[in-house]
Amino acid sequence: MLRLDDALRDDAHASSHLNRQGEILSAFAVICDMALPVTVEDVTAQWLTSALAFRFPGVEVTSCSHVAVLPGTSTKVRVELEYNEVGREMALPSRMIVKGGFQNHSESMKNMYRNEMRFYRDVLPFINMNAPKCFYAGADPDHWQSVVVMEDLEQRAARFCRAQRPQSYEEVERRLSAMACYHAQTWNSSEFKTGGRFDWVGERAFPTGRWNIRIAISNLMCGPTTSRCHEGLL
Repeated sequence: MLRLDDALRDDAHASSHLNRQGEILSAFAVICDMALPVTVEDVTAQWLTSALAFRFPGVEVTSCSHVAVLPGTSTKVRVELEYNEVGREMALPSRMIVKGGFQNHSESMKNMYRNEMRFYRDVLPFINMNAPKCFYAGADPDHWQSVVVMEDLEQRAARFCRAQRPQSYEEVERRLSAMACYHAQTWNSSEFKTGGRFDWVGERAFPTGRWNIRIAISNLMCGPTTSRCHEGLL
């Protein structure tokens, strides 16, 4: 039985191909749209079994408990999982993060959720980038929801950024270096042209008439301080 890392590596090797420029793209993009949960309570062992089945056939989640619910612009549900023998032999992690829109404001931010889902599903497999392992990324074809199931970075002892915590020079330097690396991998690529793999990635223009949405996002991230600052803009 393959372990998790072997399965992910074999997926990439099996789907290696060339793009229009002759560049090797060793990756695996799986379209796995399905009915998705829209409340935290809907994140169940049964649903996770169906979601993981796209990448890991035969795996069954036999138990799912919610360890923590982290609200915000999107909601992160930390889940503790148990598996059948197939899942245990593949060494799937006992904790994962289910990230999506599970709050009252979520439908108004559906485009943001979809963009993040498409990054994990359609971009990350084709670039070299230090990012959370993704076990499922998909959209609901009959609804507005998009969901990503990823590794729990607390298991790596990662430190999470906060909008109100200033970053040091070294932190900003590392961030900009990482951004330069992943942008360089697709610089001037024909995949951004019509019909290319990334032709859906466009300019992120933000109409001035939609500042209320931008303010709502900032308030969710930063809390009352930003709310007071934005009062004069409305």
